[in-house]
This record gives sequence, structure tokens and C-alpha cells, in this order.
Amino acid sequence: MKKIIFTGILLAASYGFAAAPSIQGTWELTSRACTSNAQINDGMKIGQDSVYISNNADNTFQYKMTVGGCETRVTGVYTVDGMKVTYTSASSQSCKELNPVPMNDTHSVFFAYLSDKEAVTVLTGDKAAMSCPAGDALLMHFDKQ
Repeated sequence: MKKIIFTGILLAASYGFAAAPSIQGTWELTSRACTSNAQINDGMKIGQDSVYISNNADNTFQYKMTVGGCETRVTGVYTVDGMKVTYTSASSQSCKELNPVPMNDTHSVFFAYLSDKEAVTVLTGDKAAMSCPAGDALLMHFDKQ
């Protein structure tokens, strides 16, 4: 796991001297891990369940997660500050709700490009603690569609 973090940071730093790939587009979650190598405890299974995030040119996003056949969509806006991406959710709707539910939730991720079509994000704090033991970061690997 330390190799993945170091590789991600090293490659991301190399993009600091060149134009970084675009965050815009649709990204598919392909793997994830807790930094302590603890088992992820949120019930999502890569390969059976899916997560996609679409970052649009107008700085809006749509997050679509399907777990156990139940799809949840979250929409909102995002800002980019170097390798830090801040998402502010405006609404959420799951398979159990007829209409979108307003929300105002903001969180930031460290976004490290491995190539034009591959990235690793690092999520910390309360959001990471939803999947990993307290104090761990959640590493997520995405492929651009």
C-alpha cells in the first residue's frame, strides 16, 4: 500500500511541471483500500457494485453508486485547486426515494493522476471513516471512461 501512495504522489508531483490531465469526464471506481490494509467495512463490493463520477466542464458533477441493486445519485458542484478537488453536494436520490433530497455536504479529496486515463484519490477524515477504521485514509483507484 505504501508503494501505491508513494507512486501516486511521485507521479502526481511530476505533473506539477507539465500540464495535468483533465479531471473532466466520467471516472469509474476500479479498486480501493484503507491505508492500514484493514478490511473495508461499508458493504460495497468492487465487481458487483459500481461507482461513477462525472465531472463536467461547467464544474458540476454527478456521482452514481449502485450497491446491492440500489442506485443512488448525487449532484452538485466541484472546484479544483491544484491536486485538491472539493465537492459540494446539492441533492441526493436513492432507489428508495421518489424525489431528490436537498443537501449541502462538502468534502475534499487529493486527486493524483497516474496517466491521462487513470487516477488515485485519497479521502481522509469522517468520509474515510465511513469505510475504514478511524485515522485511516481511503485510497480509491479510478479509470477514465
